[in-house]
Amino acid sequence: MKLIKKEKKKFLILGGSTGIGLALSALILKSGGLVTSNYNQNKSNLLILNKKLKKKIKIKKFDINNI
Repeated sequence: MKLIKKEKKKFLILGGSTGIGLALSALILKSGGLVTSNYNQNKSNLLILNKKLKKKIKIKKFDINNI
């Protein structure tokens, strides 16, 4: 985790609005990494995480039904 903080690593978390993806996003943000996370329905979970950790997480909408 020291490497993440030292070098400001960037991470893309697919399905980051619930479950393991949300927990992983939180862990990376706490470690000093930069996170871009996507959601399909639960944007509010990512907004709460962003507010709670006072970090700027990039949030992207992804809807597989429109492909």
